[in-house]
Amino acid sequence: MDALAPPLVVIVEDDEFAAFLFKQALTAHGYAVIVSRGDDESLVALPDLRPAALLVDLHLGDLDGLDLLRRLRSQRALRYVPAAVITGDYFTDANVAHEMEALGIDLHLKPIWEDELLRVVDGLLRRAPLTVSTGETDDYRRPRHWSTAIN
Repeated sequence: MDALAPPLVVIVEDDEFAAFLFKQALTAHGYAVIVSRGDDESLVALPDLRPAALLVDLHLGDLDGLDLLRRLRSQRALRYVPAAVITGDYFTDANVAHEMEALGIDLHLKPIWEDELLRVVDGLLRRAPLTVSTGETDDYRRPRHWSTAIN
């Protein structure tokens, strides 16, 4: 990967208008952006893309965003990629919130203004590069010393 290449943010969002707005805001501020609707075909290539951050909707049509994030966290190449859920679901179940915390995923609510979106992505990128010490297990959770606060 080119050291001068902009950070790649992958947006997994089934709402075309929201995806368009997120992509426009991020590309205008120098990020490389790929949008996926969450289908298997587009997600197969994700580990090879080596994203710097993931933004995922919680409800993706027939697909559950949390299930998707579990699958992504089970892949070694994506396990520690900083991620945030951006959802319009204001009534997130406590169990879902706890699992997102365990997966090291921030929670943000729609509508999200451009400046807040940029703060979210900047915060995710400040965590990178996430590394695992040699003593870590293959568990999908972040090492305990990393912050997992839900915003």
